[in-house]
Amino acid sequence: MKKNLWLFTLLLLSVSCNRMVVPVGEKLVTDSIQVVRGDSLLTMNIVWAKKTNPSWLADSLNKALVRQFFYEESSDVRRVAQAEADSFYQDYLQYKSDFESEPDLYMPEWGRSITARLDRETEHYYIFSGSDYVYMGGAHGGFQAVEYAVDKQTGETLSWEQLFKNPDDEVLATLVRVSLEKQYFQSSEDVFYFVEGGKFPLPVSAPSLRDEGILFQYQQYEIAAYAYGLPGCVISYKDLMPYFNPEIIEKLPCVDSQDSTPAPQVSFLDRLRSLFKL
Repeated sequence: MKKNLWLFTLLLLSVSCNRMVVPVGEKLVTDSIQVVRGDSLLTMNIVWAKKTNPSWLADSLNKALVRQFFYEESSDVRRVAQAEADSFYQDYLQYKSDFESEPDLYMPEWGRSITARLDRETEHYYIFSGSDYVYMGGAHGGFQAVEYAVDKQTGETLSWEQLFKNPDDEVLATLVRVSLEKQYFQSSEDVFYFVEGGKFPLPVSAPSLRDEGILFQYQQYEIAAYAYGLPGCVISYKDLMPYFNPEIIEKLPCVDSQDSTPAPQVSFLDRLRSLFKL
């Protein structure tokens, strides 16, 4: 079962709908950074925005990239990446020196790998994706899957608060949980969720847009044990229509005109009953 879960995660991260994958046009020119430390101890391959029209958008795209991968507020991707690489390598050298004073101890090797790229674009968004893997000893390494959308008009990274009228909606949360169990876990066994207060949360990671719907991507340990990998699911725009902010609907890809009218208000119980008919 675990093998199937990891395979599903990789498929979810790598497959995009052909209707959404379009060449990056003249409005955005990208460049790449390759950083290596210690004979591939650390590798980074990062695509960043070199030039945009309008020009201010490049700064916003790069700030979003640095925020998503390095948790800093800066648009200088090259400087931040180099500094992160130097810091990791210096920590490794200190770690190695400490072990050399104890020759009988086994020293696990470290490793770090970051990839970030412009994946595709829609009429209203640039969509970036990538990953961050790190191993610093212990039972296993840590892997983070990253995918997010940046608004071409505002430069803002799409958030759950922008996307949904009420991100805390209990029926929405139940829809996400049911979709995860159908698409990702695909198992008759009960999954023990790391959920406080019995309320199923939206991912910490930002939402992303797929041709067939919204990507809900959880990270390791976020809602379940390490053995379950990186749970994720894609829920169709049609199924999410009752929850969208009305002003965001026209910016979403692949929403048919007959689906773009916000659904009429229905009671909590009626929505819950409808959900479990899926």
